[in-house]
Amino acid sequence: AKAGIYIHNIDVLKFNPNLENYLVVANIPYYITSPILNHFLYSLPHRPKEMIILMQKDVADKITKKQKNKTSVLSLIVDFMCEEIREITKV
Repeated sequence: AKAGIYIHNIDVLKFNPNLENYLVVANIPYYITSPILNHFLYSLPHRPKEMIILMQKDVADKITKKQKNKTSVLSLIVDFMCEEIREITKV
């Protein structure tokens, strides 16, 4: 891999990086968004340094509590574990 870039073609929920400083870039499907975020933010011993994730807007709104009265366990985990959550662009 060049410049420290590694691409892993595996089941993401079984991925357990032995790194303390890594970045996750992904386009994730609706039906597995919660398990993926839970995996990287809560289940692994080392959280990613940064995550850049493309996901459906309604899911992102729910996770970031932009929908009124829609607090979930995942939104609490994301709120507690993440320094910054922002919309980069609309697709």
